[in-house]
Amino acid sequence: MFRNSLFLKIVIIFTIPVMGILLFSSFMVYEKINIIEDLKHNELRLDYIKNSEKLIISLKQEKMISLEQLSNNNKLKILSEQQDKTKLIVNNFFATVDALSWKNKWKDQLNDINLSIKSLENFRKKVLNNEVNEEIVKDKYNEVNKKIIDMLFLRKFKHDTTSYIQELL
Repeated sequence: MFRNSLFLKIVIIFTIPVMGILLFSSFMVYEKINIIEDLKHNELRLDYIKNSEKLIISLKQEKMISLEQLSNNNKLKILSEQQDKTKLIVNNFFATVDALSWKNKWKDQLNDINLSIKSLENFRKKVLNNEVNEEIVKDKYNEVNKKIIDMLFLRKFKHDTTSYIQELL
């Protein structure tokens, strides 16, 4: 069957391109799988950024209500509701961070934020009892916000997905 050189040449001419097409298409499938995995990681990063944003906004609202409470003493119910809302957002934030695969690289920063949140709990009691002034309130909430914002810059997006970076900035 393969003794005919013309038939052998025809078989080689058709099988080599088919083998090349199979090889290059498998490379393309592999690249697409990698892109999908990167997008999944970017989705986790976006969830983290969104939860960080919610936490910062909630802390800012709590700060504003705390400042009003120090001036007027009539915002106690609103302040306690906002504090409860912030506690839920803090729990969601830490649940999101626990889902991240790179959280072990952030141990120091996470511990720092965790300590800041715990110290904020004690600080809230002082605010409710009017034991602090406005400058201390501003400094405390700004310190916690700064730590959260600093942690946002620890994780960057992959260079292949720069469109996400541009949309976020």
